[in-house]
Amino acid sequence: MPENGDLLKLRCGSPGYVAPELLEDVGYDEKADIFSAGVILYVLLSGRPAFRGYNINEILTKNKKGEVEYPAKFWDKISDKAKDLVQLLLKKNPKERISAEEALNHPWFH
Repeated sequence: MPENGDLLKLRCGSPGYVAPELLEDVGYDEKADIFSAGVILYVLLSGRPAFRGYNINEILTKNKKGEVEYPAKFWDKISDKAKDLVQLLLKKNPKERISAEEALNHPWFH
């Protein structure tokens, strides 16, 4: 955890799972982990990767832009509460992204 509000700078993570701010080299905090948890939840609910592409560059480009799609074929049977939580976890801007505490208090868990 960074001290005094400093952001971490080490670039790490797996393509398709890493938060956009890591790919933009602007620094990151715990909200990067929230994004990655959102990607995992997306995969668990839909059975598909959040960022699809024909090669790693396509995946990373969509990942960096935060371009998440919710194809009806896979998401129509997912509850609105679950979709809402995933969308909050996958906000491109970390300042708009839900916190861990907020996520745990989300209606989908209740």
